[in-house]
Amino acid sequence: MSRTKKDSELMGAMCARLRYLAQEILCLSDKVVASRMGYSNTTTLWRVWQGKTFPDPEKLFRLAELRSPGGQSPCLHWIITGEGEPLLSDVGYPSSVGSRAFLQDKIRVLPLSKVESLISLLAD
Repeated sequence: MSRTKKDSELMGAMCARLRYLAQEILCLSDKVVASRMGYSNTTTLWRVWQGKTFPDPEKLFRLAELRSPGGQSPCLHWIITGEGEPLLSDVGYPSSVGSRAFLQDKIRVLPLSKVESLISLLAD
């Protein structure tokens, strides 16, 4: 019985999301990511970044144990499907408008006039 051929486009998209998460969101070097996922060096990780292979479940489990600078963990559902948010909120669900960290991040980038308007709205 022959194996089903893998969808290279799908695997490439999953690998691209994983790379974006590791480098841009978690702000980790390839060496650190490889080590924390249990690879002995960066060779296999580079193959993942190129979309040639995808980590096995054990490596994904180790990835899920990593934390962002804000303390959030990677969302494996997002890596695989592209749906939702790349990080889980502190309560273990994908970040949403109701999540405290999500709201803090949004407020942090607002112009001062909008922050003052928001405060006055909440104070009423």
